[in-house]
Amino acid sequence: MRRTILLIALSGCLGLASPAAATFPGAPGVLAFSAQTSATSPAPVVLWRLNPKNGRVRQLTRPLLGCRARDEWSDSSPDFSPNGRVLAFFHVDECPGWKRRVGIWSMRPDGARLRRVIALRFTDYFEPMFSPDGRRIALFDGTSDPELNIFRVRDGDLLDRLPVYSVGVGGDWNVRGRFAFVSTSGRDALDRIHVFVPPAGPTKQWSQTGLYAFDWYPDWSPTGRSIVFLRAASLGDSERLRLRYDLWLVSDPREAARRLTRVRRTRPVFSPTGRTIAFATPDGIASVSTRGGRPRRLLRWRTPVNEIAWQPRSQRRDPVATAR
Repeated sequence: MRRTILLIALSGCLGLASPAAATFPGAPGVLAFSAQTSATSPAPVVLWRLNPKNGRVRQLTRPLLGCRARDEWSDSSPDFSPNGRVLAFFHVDECPGWKRRVGIWSMRPDGARLRRVIALRFTDYFEPMFSPDGRRIALFDGTSDPELNIFRVRDGDLLDRLPVYSVGVGGDWNVRGRFAFVSTSGRDALDRIHVFVPPAGPTKQWSQTGLYAFDWYPDWSPTGRSIVFLRAASLGDSERLRLRYDLWLVSDPREAARRLTRVRRTRPVFSPTGRTIAFATPDGIASVSTRGGRPRRLLRWRTPVNEIAWQPRSQRRDPVATAR
């Protein structure tokens, strides 16, 4: 399964176009999402910011002049720090006339203070996950010997490598210090949601089903007690596999998950209150209550929306936000 790559735009001092540096007022609740700059394919993938209260959208990252295709510039897999003041993402560019750059970058939610956090040599990494204190970022890698890599945000140093096997398709680090990730399980080797307690704690399977289905893209609730995920259930035989996608919610590994709504293939994210869940639709972004029911449209967009991140409520001072 091809993993999602997290991309971040580089600052003007590195030769990248700088976004407008408006002052961020500190009001939590904005959404960051990745999408192409135009419906004409191929087009660069950049980051955008949505205020769900008024529907206003602002472009956060911009490609270099001459980068006109998706494989030349891509910013994706955004993730907010626990206090909501820093937005990290994965950046890859191979623009004509420029040396290839791969890495994790960070900025304020308004696009200011753009800087490289982690330099990477290859793109086989899953999306980044901030630690509960905002001082570290974890990345699962997709090499032949997969590991959970933990980096220090201040200087980008690799702090630890843990032997945790993940097949990609999502992961999250919650406020209680536990990782949710996707790994194969059972006799049929199907993808299931697992939870790991570092550095050497137990790993427990959280999603259970008797169906021929795959569970992907786990996201923790703000309290770290529940997980929302995407379930892809088979609608046909193994020779003509057709999948139905639904969002499911689980709060206890000993209990069955609860279905919320039918969707396309997408990565869900909890709202700052934990009462609603946002997800991408074929033409924008929608949300659904954790009790289920009819989804509500948050944004109608001109190009397919990829990954989404929802800014947390906490506004505590974060060392990442003031790092140089």
